[in-house]
Amino acid sequence: MSGCFGSLTAKPADSGGIRWNRGWVNVSTVCIGEYVGLEEIDNGIWNVYFGPLKLGRLLERHMKIEDAFGRLSRHHA
Repeated sequence: MSGCFGSLTAKPADSGGIRWNRGWVNVSTVCIGEYVGLEEIDNGIWNVYFGPLKLGRLLERHMKIEDAFGRLSRHHA
């Protein structure tokens, strides 16, 4: 895949999530049908990219993606 950063790629399902280590990690509904890149930066910690844009860090311990502010959960209005 051209233009995707990271050493691994994954394609989010219709729900916006990816399978990871026999589990499920929500990425984003915006990325449905597109590939995201994953780059391991430490044991169990992966940077997640959409093209050149870093979406956050996948923390395998929590099976969630941490955003740039260190938040693991989102609050909806």
